[in-house]
Order: sequence, then structure tokens, then C-alpha cells
Amino acid sequence: LTHGATDGSGGAIYSNADLTIDSVTFYENAAWDGSAGAICTDDGDTTISNSTFSYNAASSYGGAIACYGSSLTIDGSTFSHNTSGDHGGAIDDHQNHGTVVTNSVFENNFTTDEGGAIENNGSDLVVRNSSFVGNHANLDGGAICDFSHTLDISGSRFVNNSSDSYGGAVSCFGRGLKIDASVFKIGRAHV
Repeated sequence: LTHGATDGSGGAIYSNADLTIDSVTFYENAAWDGSAGAICTDDGDTTISNSTFSYNAASSYGGAIACYGSSLTIDGSTFSHNTSGDHGGAIDDHQNHGTVVTNSVFENNFTTDEGGAIENNGSDLVVRNSSFVGNHANLDGGAICDFSHTLDISGSRFVNNSSDSYGGAVSCFGRGLKIDASVFKIGRAHV
């Protein structure tokens, strides 16, 4: 799905039901005056696998995906060069029922606010066997900014992520942070 655009939310797809995406490429979609350059979900469970999100943009939340009030599962997918004018350069995950990201790659995503790759607010976030390279946030969390109950990271790699405030790679303002068998290299924060 390429070159979709909206003045609202969901440049390519807006869904308020269960949504399954498998082996789809989202390229240069935009939400000019809203959230989610590619996909906006509002209720329902969302499952994304083996898909690519590149050069999507939103003026507000979630350069590629904004997920509200639903569960989000992502596996084997790539997010690169997505941008948001607010939270979550690639993904903004807000008040949903749990998010799991596995075997995925986040490269060169950007936000003017929090969470260069992922901003998570209000649900547990689990990240497994994933790679975060060259993501940037103008505020907190170059790769991930988390306000959830628990952020659980394992088997993942964070390289050359940066923020202009707290957490060059990860910024956690939630209730718990667990990191296991992961690598952090050349991250920077200006605070």
C-alpha cells in the first residue's frame, strides 16, 4: 500500500475491528492532520507479521502505526524512516491491552517528541529479539519511551539511538523495567 493520505488518521488503513496484516509493504503513506501514517486501530486486536513500513509520516502520533484500545502483536516486521510530529516515530501505542514486538527491526525512525521508534502508554510492552538502530527522539527515549506498567526487553540490540532529553536508547517512566541478554551501543542523551 503506497501513497495513501488522509487529513484524519490512518493514511492507508483505519480500523475499529480485529485486523491481521501479513506480508504487506506500507510505503510513503501520510496522515497530514492526524495520527498513524499507515495504520490506525481503535478497538479490536491487531496482528502484524512479515511486513515493511517505510517513509510513512503523521503530523501527530505514530509515524507508521497508532494503536488505541486494542492489543498489538508485531512479528518479523521492519520499520524504517517513519516520522511523527508527536509521540512514536514508528509506533504510538496508547491505552491498549498489551503489546508484543518480536523478531523486528526499527531503523532511522524519528519523532519531534517521545519514542523515536516506539512510544508506549498505558499497557505492558514486551520486546523480544528485535533491533533498534539510528532512531531519534527530540525529547525522551531515542528508541523506546515507555509509560506502561512493565517494559520487558530481551535478546534485543540497541545501536546508535539518541534523544535530546532522557534515555538515548530507552526511557522508562512506568512501574517496572526488565532487560535481559540485550546489547546497547553508542547511544546518547543530552540530559
